Amino acid sequence: MLRRVLGLYEARGLKPVVAPELEFYLVGRNDDPDLPLSKPIGLSGRIESGRQAYGIEHANDFDHVVNLMYDYCEASRIEIATMAHEAGPAQLEMNFRHGDPIELADQTFLFKRTARLAARRHDMVATFMAMPHMDEPGSATHIHQSIVRTGDGTNIFSTPDAPTPPPCSTTFPACSAMCRRR
Repeated sequence: MLRRVLGLYEARGLKPVVAPELEFYLVGRNDDPDLPLSKPIGLSGRIESGRQAYGIEHANDFDHVVNLMYDYCEASRIEIATMAHEAGPAQLEMNFRHGDPIELADQTFLFKRTARLAARRHDMVATFMAMPHMDEPGSATHIHQSIVRTGDGTNIFSTPDAPTPPPCSTTFPACSAMCRRR
């Protein structure tokens, strides 16, 4: 199906460029499916609490797992651009480098297996379920995308003569007015 969709773009002289972003939780290993998932203990010796979106110290709590994921990804030629801690405890996101949709579809599938293997090596489980914890933020997969012209590689969503957008400070009052209760 993906090849067919890409063919439709190609027929119009266009090519999508994508970058998947996968969110997932690390959870404690559990061999009994009747028991709820547990939040893992990090290198600090504690279970995370509270919302720590993009917190470096909380991401560092799982360096041993993440570093192994990076090693496995490098060996498998999976191109990861960045990793960040998401809002939930032990919730991480991996952002892939932009590239060809077919190659990245394969890399995304392989990454899930890679992440699960790296987590298992540290007595954890990597789960890509949407809501593994009912009391925590959910996880998702996002696809960042651009579309370029095959002839010259220009992005169809931008034009060279487009004005520079105004700073947020000039547009914020109008945006906040839309959010006010009436």
